[in-house]
Amino acid sequence: MNEISSSTTVTHGVLFDGKRDYSVAMFNMIAGHAVAQVVRCAAWFSLADHLAEGPAAAETIARAEGLDAAATFRLMRA
Repeated sequence: MNEISSSTTVTHGVLFDGKRDYSVAMFNMIAGHAVAQVVRCAAWFSLADHLAEGPAAAETIARAEGLDAAATFRLMRA
């Protein structure tokens, strides 16, 4: 749950008093899409396969996949 204030908490964009908090609902839609894209890219570039045997540097994975090292680092950090 996200805490809005000391007296109001939110679950899935609906306040406990039954009113809808549209800003929370919109944020959840935006963030949900971003998370889905991170998971998609991680699968597309086989990050799990590269990390199956242990930790690996972003530069190593980028070189193996033909990717930009800085972008790979940001993907792994996400």
